[in-house]
Amino acid sequence: MSRTWSIVLGVVLVASVAMSFVGPSKEAEHIWDVKAFFAVYGFVGCVVIIYVSKAVGKYWLQRPDAYYEPYRAPAEVGEAGSDTAQAKEADHA
Repeated sequence: MSRTWSIVLGVVLVASVAMSFVGPSKEAEHIWDVKAFFAVYGFVGCVVIIYVSKAVGKYWLQRPDAYYEPYRAPAEVGEAGSDTAQAKEADHA
């Protein structure tokens, strides 16, 4: 299904760029009068949104796996089933 949608979107993109070259042409007074400006602008905008959101997610929103380890309660640290308690028992034996 996604391959079909990719092909359809590619055809629509090519058709929209090709249609911008059909018809009467005038000298560009503004940046948006340039042929295929909005197709390129939309594509670049989407790429920027994707990479910025990935960077925000990686460097600001995600936490390391051991994020809560330093904040464990003292009763949990000395539990019999924990790795640290087993290591202490092995040292004393």
